[in-house]
Amino acid sequence: MKVLVLANALKGSLKASEICQIFKNYKSLAISDGGDGFLEAVIQAHTHAKKISIKVPNAILKTKKTYFLLDKKTAFIESAKICPMADLKKDELDILHASSIGLGLAIKEAINFGAKQIYIGLGGVASSEGASDSAKVFGYQFLDKEGNALELGAEALLNLAKIKKPKKDLLKNIKISAVCDVNNKLLGKEGSAKVYGRQKGANTKEILLLEKALTNYARIVKRDLKININTKHCAAAGAIASGLKGFFKAELIDGSKFISKLLALEEEIKQADLIITTEGSLDKQTFFGKAPFEICHLAKKHKKPVIFICGQNKLKNKTLLKQNNIVRVIELKKYAKNTAQSIIKAKIILKKIAKEDLAYL
Repeated sequence: MKVLVLANALKGSLKASEICQIFKNYKSLAISDGGDGFLEAVIQAHTHAKKISIKVPNAILKTKKTYFLLDKKTAFIESAKICPMADLKKDELDILHASSIGLGLAIKEAINFGAKQIYIGLGGVASSEGASDSAKVFGYQFLDKEGNALELGAEALLNLAKIKKPKKDLLKNIKISAVCDVNNKLLGKEGSAKVYGRQKGANTKEILLLEKALTNYARIVKRDLKININTKHCAAAGAIASGLKGFFKAELIDGSKFISKLLALEEEIKQADLIITTEGSLDKQTFFGKAPFEICHLAKKHKKPVIFICGQNKLKNKTLLKQNNIVRVIELKKYAKNTAQSIIKAKIILKKIAKEDLAYL
């Protein structure tokens, strides 16, 4: 039996490359939807790309050592390596004040290194100010009704009254593509605040404030820049996608499809008998364009069964699983005393699953 392992990072536990190592007896590839593990997936296709080390502020403005990839004049940046949730303790999560300014500085560094095409992987970030702080790096001014510059963070967008364009266009002749991990619009019941606010540590009051702030933000962007940022994919990565569209003229693309094409995953799936894929949590968000959903879609197309390994399974709808060619779900949580232990001991548990539970393959 030809088993193909398409490993998506288990957020907070294991990198995709670490999962591949555990399943090294099978053909294994690291995948991503633009969020965690984006650069690990990209490097498999761009094997000659250089790692460019940089230091930028993370979401709470602490200096973070990270890197981006540069292949000739094409750069690849991962937002989850700049302002990630994974860096922060629970009491450090602050959805109304976290910032994406580090991403703006990373984009500037890539341009300084000669990049003309920049792909930015989106997902897994702690900020939610729609990349407005990233835009400030390039000279955009965000002003209140008195003409004062806004502070960093999403809460300040409640007072946004005017956006002034930069005098000098630092993005001239630079093409930017936002590689999005989800396809949700910016606003509404399936938008950035209401779907993803809770996982970034927000309470109900903060979610309502964030929705109000982003609604005002979208209104001013549409009025002053004549760009609608409440479209498909704009909720990605704390709404960073919306700001990349509005200020960086970025093309918003489906991250799962981008990686799938880059790694020729459809051809790999066609030649396999069984697919194993992974995700931190199997829930309804998995079907909002996440990497495993694309894998299941291709597996179904070519009539290949899928074993889905996840930290926890919140999706009990067996019909939905069957519709996506998932024949079995293996939940790491069931091998531990509690959720916290399944995260801490994910590597040990996954090794046990590979050696014992899947020994028949």
